[in-house]
Amino acid sequence: MRQSPILSLPLLGLWWLGRQWRYVWWGVLNRLLPGRFRSIGRGVKFNGWVRFEKPFKDIRIGDGSMVGVGCYFCVDQNGGIEIGNNVGINDFCYLTSIHHIVIEDDVRIAEFVSIRDYDHEFARVDIPISLQGMRGAPIRIGQGSWIGRGVMVTSGVNIGKGCVIGANAVVTHDIPDWSVAAGVPARVLKSRKLA
Repeated sequence: MRQSPILSLPLLGLWWLGRQWRYVWWGVLNRLLPGRFRSIGRGVKFNGWVRFEKPFKDIRIGDGSMVGVGCYFCVDQNGGIEIGNNVGINDFCYLTSIHHIVIEDDVRIAEFVSIRDYDHEFARVDIPISLQGMRGAPIRIGQGSWIGRGVMVTSGVNIGKGCVIGANAVVTHDIPDWSVAAGVPARVLKSRKLA
């Protein structure tokens, strides 16, 4: 038996409200539980379940930004994650900080990108790596850059303004403004700047 289109309209309405609610409840949660985020801008969209590992007091997300499903954010000790305005972070990205990560305005980050501003110490062989502590430095991704799918950005890296980082690159050193970089480790292939 075929269902009447009139009966399916309420179901469609409930589906639409459910999709819109996920955009609204972060703002409500942030106001009910003060101190959870440093700030969340207007029009921020979370496109599904996003995990924020405690403590996450120093996470700032700018106006009009979007975070994809399955993303993971972790801020520990004195760390911080600052996401600018109109930033797009696609599905299953991993951002974790014990120092500071800054993603400037209008940056696009593809799926499965890992950005972490620390690494394990491993110099000594007489004790396990897990007991040797952490080392690292802040990360900055410049305005208008595009980070390709599966990229790994390591500690202490500054990616310049307007850069393009190719898929699956491992960025271990600074990338100058307007550069196209790719590879493991990432190296500059060309400049986008007009001559």
